[in-house]
Amino acid sequence: MFGTFQQSTVRVQVAATAATIKRCLTDFSLMRQWAVLQSYPSTLPKELTDGLEFTSTFGIIPLGHRVAELTPDSLKLVLWGGVDGYTQWHWGDGWVQLTVAGVSLIPLALGQTALVESLVRFATDLDHAVA
Repeated sequence: MFGTFQQSTVRVQVAATAATIKRCLTDFSLMRQWAVLQSYPSTLPKELTDGLEFTSTFGIIPLGHRVAELTPDSLKLVLWGGVDGYTQWHWGDGWVQLTVAGVSLIPLALGQTALVESLVRFATDLDHAVA
């Protein structure tokens, strides 16, 4: 793998429940709405499950994913292709945290920031629409 090792953690407040955040992170129909920098194949199941493998694209860069761990309050994805490493999400009522670590030519912290900001806006809007 070409690139440099990068690691970053971002934790932010979000005006949404843990259940809404989990839905946003595990339901592909919702992911397609907020993770707009990535494209997901249409053949995926409705939700993420342990062990699921799939490939998304970040622009023209393919990113392989494997769900390594899915719990009621966390999600870990092993990555390969454009990033050789992992992402790990943790969440609770009113907060979400994303850790990204891996070797890549892509500036991971920049993508991470954009991803978290998009999730926060979407989850907040979704949570308030339901309430």
